[in-house]
Amino acid sequence: MIRGIAPGAEIADISHLIRPFGVREGALVLAASVGWFPDAVHLAVVDPGVGSARRALVLQAGGSHLVGPDNGLLLPAAERLGGVRAAFEVSNPDLGTAGRSRTFHGRDVFAPAAAHLRNGVAPAQFGPELAVDSLASLPAPVAEFF
Repeated sequence: MIRGIAPGAEIADISHLIRPFGVREGALVLAASVGWFPDAVHLAVVDPGVGSARRALVLQAGGSHLVGPDNGLLLPAAERLGGVRAAFEVSNPDLGTAGRSRTFHGRDVFAPAAAHLRNGVAPAQFGPELAVDSLASLPAPVAEFF
């Protein structure tokens, strides 16, 4: 999907080993990875809410963009890059988000958004700007003693 829209895109596949529904695990892997790439488009999907009303996001952080679901997955990586400068909902049907399936948002929503960003489409063209404090975040981990 990405190379169909952005034929010259270089793709680094970091992991397919995140446990199903492991949003916190995915967030940690993403946050540990983003610093190794200069100003890049980072696409991440660990999405127990696929097919639900949860939002699809493009975040600007540092000189990079993060694309993925609004479930807390992207925020630790954005913090690692200096914090979210702006957030946009991916909802513009002219950028390949129309006709999405209920189960393959990675292919039908997030990959096209990442490819269009790679091609220079401005984040504001994807949809409305969102208040950063409205983004879903992960609850703080709690230590348990046995």
